[in-house]
Amino acid sequence: MMKEKLTKLWGKISKVLLVFLGFQFQSCIFGAMYGCPYADFNVKGTVTDEDGKGISDIQVIIDVYQSWTDDIDSTYTMLDYTDTLYTNDEGKISKKNSDIFDEPAHVRITLNDNLEGLDNGGDFESKTLTDNDEIKLRQTKKGGSGWYNGAFEASFKTTLKKKS
Repeated sequence: MMKEKLTKLWGKISKVLLVFLGFQFQSCIFGAMYGCPYADFNVKGTVTDEDGKGISDIQVIIDVYQSWTDDIDSTYTMLDYTDTLYTNDEGKISKKNSDIFDEPAHVRITLNDNLEGLDNGGDFESKTLTDNDEIKLRQTKKGGSGWYNGAFEASFKTTLKKKS
């Protein structure tokens, strides 16, 4: 009776072990990879007023999208990464090495002046930038073997107008 219980227990344990070892054996011998593609993403930018002076405390919302086409030529776009930063006293933002899922296809940056009154020099209009006009999107490092697709950088310099 005890021997039967131990045999059943060993059978269950060995099945679990074989499942884990089986995946490891397959990935080592046949080169299969488990995981997701990823890339590094850096962003830097400057926001100035119409006189060329940097504007502090501007909210900068960064949205990074990826696109792909399936086997029947349908194109899909997905929001991959989003972050919110605020400009410093010189009107600059910078963030390095934020992991994104894959190579970016499109970047959109939304600028908002959330301060009441004149704390940062004025009351400024909101503005949205895309990679088709004011955002420079470029690859700064090539990907290697495996899932790593390299590093990408989005940079911009823009001017906000005061609200009338």
